[in-house]
Amino acid sequence: MSPSAGGLVVFLLSVQVIQSQDGWRVNYRQTDVCAAKGSTVYISCYYTYPPGIDPSDIKDRFWFTKEKDGEPVDLKTDSEYSGRVTYRCYSNSRSCYLTITDVRESDSAEYKFRFRTNKPGEKYTGSPGVTLCVTDGPQRPSVSVSPSAEMLEGGSVNLTCSTDANPAANYTWYKEHEDSPRASGQIFTITNFTAEHSGNYYCEAQNEMGRSNSTLRLITSSGKGASNGWIAAFASTSAIFLVIIMILTVLFIRRKKSPPSSRPAERPENNAQIPPAEPCYATLSFSRNQEDLLLYSNVSPARPPRRKEEVEEVLYSRVNFESSGAASE
Repeated sequence: MSPSAGGLVVFLLSVQVIQSQDGWRVNYRQTDVCAAKGSTVYISCYYTYPPGIDPSDIKDRFWFTKEKDGEPVDLKTDSEYSGRVTYRCYSNSRSCYLTITDVRESDSAEYKFRFRTNKPGEKYTGSPGVTLCVTDGPQRPSVSVSPSAEMLEGGSVNLTCSTDANPAANYTWYKEHEDSPRASGQIFTITNFTAEHSGNYYCEAQNEMGRSNSTLRLITSSGKGASNGWIAAFASTSAIFLVIIMILTVLFIRRKKSPPSSRPAERPENNAQIPPAEPCYATLSFSRNQEDLLLYSNVSPARPPRRKEEVEEVLYSRVNFESSGAASE
């Protein structure tokens, strides 16, 4: 297999074929070559000639697929191969290599090597030649993303690579600007997606016919996972506060509608002191005659006591009896 910009060339057969006639001979390393479209093909051969011919006698060496007027047409002069064909021939080793770049499906043909000397009639063509088959191989694969190319943080995403390769292709996943593959297989799953996973991804499909890469697919992080959590938490908290407000409102309305309750008369505190009555002084006067009995009294206004000892006071009374004689007291 030989690397190329567009893919790989796979030589299906590696059988030496010797064409000989009186010492003239062409040895092809491969009889059949298959290549993917857009790849580079290498075909080589070794040739011999009869003894007595000097290497300097070899006039020209070339490859061809067509003939014109009974003569082979050099690929270098064929407009269909213009700029895509090179030869590397070595007289010492008697080898010659054909390189075709950017092969096309129209390049599928039988390629033969021809050489001739300076002497008229001394020429030889290795026939049959090498059959080249150019196909699509694997087609450019496509990438699909599920559920979406814009991912919430913490979620999962599946990248699926598909192609119509025949035979079936093997798939390898890469992230742009990274040399090491991220995964292998037709489906690439990224779990617990974060902002670091954002970027361009592509898959490479490869089989015996060659390899091909898909176009880049951008996967981004919307960053809404955390905000959605905050929104949900805020919504839950708001709902709780709303329920509390409704309950308080109902209780307030019921309290307004209910009749006022009767309250017991206020009682003085146990430590409160009831002021005692102010001591009263009375003076009784009696005349000699019972008819002239005179009763009078003086009552002073009450005043609050300062101490508990002042609650109990002595009541003083004075009674005067008058007679015709000396007064008794």
